[in-house]
Amino acid sequence: MSRKIERLDAPGIRAEGVVLHNMRREIANQLRRQQLGFPGAQPVSFTRKHMEELRKQDKIIVADLTNSYYVCEKTDGIRYLLYLTEDQDGHEVQYLIDRKNDFWFLPPNSLHLPRVEDEQGFHVNTLIDGELVMDDLGHGEKQPTFLVFDCLVLDNKDMTERTLDKRLGYFKEAVYRPYDTLFRKYPQEKPFQAFVVQMKDMQFSYGIEMMFRTVLPNLKHGNDGLIFTRCNTHYQPGTDPHILKWKPVEENTIDFRVQLRFPPLHPDSSDKVESNLANAGDHSDASAGDGGVQELDFDAMPVADLFAYFGDNTAEPYRFFAPLYLTEQEWELIKACGDPVANRIVECALDDQQRWRIHRFRDDKLEANHISVVNSVMESIRDSVSEQELKEAAKGFKEGWRARRQSTGR
Repeated sequence: MSRKIERLDAPGIRAEGVVLHNMRREIANQLRRQQLGFPGAQPVSFTRKHMEELRKQDKIIVADLTNSYYVCEKTDGIRYLLYLTEDQDGHEVQYLIDRKNDFWFLPPNSLHLPRVEDEQGFHVNTLIDGELVMDDLGHGEKQPTFLVFDCLVLDNKDMTERTLDKRLGYFKEAVYRPYDTLFRKYPQEKPFQAFVVQMKDMQFSYGIEMMFRTVLPNLKHGNDGLIFTRCNTHYQPGTDPHILKWKPVEENTIDFRVQLRFPPLHPDSSDKVESNLANAGDHSDASAGDGGVQELDFDAMPVADLFAYFGDNTAEPYRFFAPLYLTEQEWELIKACGDPVANRIVECALDDQQRWRIHRFRDDKLEANHISVVNSVMESIRDSVSEQELKEAAKGFKEGWRARRQSTGR
């Protein structure tokens, strides 16, 4: 019987209560952190100033390969940390940790990553960073795949102080190679795994053209840009200025919290009082001018507002940023889903008329983007770098690299 996960946003059994708290503390201890929040690194938006950063780092690639940037595709999946550990009885178990810092326990015997010296052995206290996607294999066949792009802890060894090339190198030799070898030897067992594990294709920054020409067109899953990661820096939880997220300008998105304002019905003395901010989940008393009260027209087209996150330590954690443009057709589709819209996180992008349009709901996120991230993305939109500009720059990177190799004999 297949044990493949069917939903990317609910890949297992969600831990709750004391178990959840203990797991969060366990991960924090592994990383020697006091904070119990999600420890994953987050990128900043790519802007024109980062072109010079890539050029500068590429100039010293000959002297030290780690002084450069890796580039890989930006997967349109769900970000998870994969935690390999054991239960109290010494059995192999795994958790997927999402950006809400929820822990999803994978069913027993649904995933096995062997050790180098022992096919039956397994890794404990190992924390891997990646993206869970649903690959399209054709003919209606889907395959859940976990794409690895970093490693924070390996068999109880904190890897965050090592450089990216070292972190990936250790992971490849200790985890991925024996995993790949095992399932090449027993391919019939692969369908019984919760998902397939793969390493993301990493190129040096001068390989941008190859990414556009070869890698991106052959992906079996969604993609919405590129990720550049500095090779010679440590793993940094939270926003990391050395991880750059490039998207085509039309794909630059921001996650907001949405609220809806419905128009009132005509006042009626028998109506109950309700707040105009129906979507916020609060119902406040509001008197009508003639002493009556009024209801809201939930069948009518609402006004949608987008709010940015300013932090829980501020007087107003959420503040209005901009209106959301909704068509009647979009609103009908949202209503047809039957899901509540109150305070949900929505991913939005500007259209060619500079109106914010909804791309999708982001129920995998607990909060909207912080205002600092919003400002960064807005800067990226204003100061965007096109695909063609990246390709042209990559040619310069490669030509300079070749010239320096010839001059140094390396």
